[in-house]
Amino acid sequence: MPGTPSAIPVGTQFSPDLIDFHAFLQALVEHSGDREALVEAVWRPAVRTSPPAKAPTHRRRRLPLEAATQYGLLEPGTWEATDLAHELLVLPGEELFEAFARHVLIRLGGLRVVEAVQQMKMDALQVTGDTLAEYLTDQGFAVNVHNTAINSMRMWLAQAGIFSAKGWDVDATRKAQLVGLDDEAIAAIVGMTDELRAFVIALCRINPEGDYPAAEIRNLAEAIVGHRFARASLPNVVLEPLRRAGLIEYETKGTGGGKTSILRTTPAFEATVLEPFIEHAVQSLDAALTAYYRKPPAQIYTELGSGDTFIKGQALEAYAIRIMRLLGLRFVGWRKRAQDTTGRAEIDVVMA
Repeated sequence: MPGTPSAIPVGTQFSPDLIDFHAFLQALVEHSGDREALVEAVWRPAVRTSPPAKAPTHRRRRLPLEAATQYGLLEPGTWEATDLAHELLVLPGEELFEAFARHVLIRLGGLRVVEAVQQMKMDALQVTGDTLAEYLTDQGFAVNVHNTAINSMRMWLAQAGIFSAKGWDVDATRKAQLVGLDDEAIAAIVGMTDELRAFVIALCRINPEGDYPAAEIRNLAEAIVGHRFARASLPNVVLEPLRRAGLIEYETKGTGGGKTSILRTTPAFEATVLEPFIEHAVQSLDAALTAYYRKPPAQIYTELGSGDTFIKGQALEAYAIRIMRLLGLRFVGWRKRAQDTTGRAEIDVVMA
């Protein structure tokens, strides 16, 4: 995909085998806003754990700052240390790498990379930096092949235990701990409609304790998504799917719809986890792929007969991917996808 910007940050001269991360952050904060001082500081022996074999060129000397900017540690243009850099600097040892890995997973496409590795392994595909980059790019998530970006990201995630020290083995338990959601919860949220996700974001912002009127959550959700929800269908279209996802319980006193519905969140509902996940991570994930690799075939066949067009549309996508795997083909992408309003009933998948 020539000319397409990378979906993950550059990582040249910015990896844990080259720098002391705490010292690097300290340099960013100490020289915040002074580009030339920053360039000097990040190449000092206190920061560089692996000194360069020869003096770096003018261009190479600036690469660590470019990476720091794309990783969210420096403000673009001003070279000022970000709030994230300040927050990370005060964290000790393992907490530092955990917090940075969580940032990479949720906000920088790291979760999509990890999910792709898991999918490739399920399909018995060889995983290397290049094959993974090709796999992701074929799906529309552009990652440059023969580039340090994906390997640098792997090393940062390995520091927090997501990947093995060497190679591409994923620790699913560690992944769930850092994301705050297990694979089933991730698939459920990624597969939600825009309206459902807007409702969850609204619920996160209000974060009610105890019983709360669903209509008030709906009003805020409408402002987020930009259109009105159908009043009478709120329990069936919104509340029931969220109950099945384990996020809420609710009661309704009659056919009046959302006006009479009362909800309460469950222990599985964590606003500090769900809101950033929906606002940042979901957009990097492919709902059909994420759901398919977590859904047993029997469930796919059952949902193909669903009267809910959205559920049926998702089942059609999952079925297309299942046929692809049975035929030994490789997923390339969705050539045309209907919008949520049509239940994604028109499926056009490209395989090779």
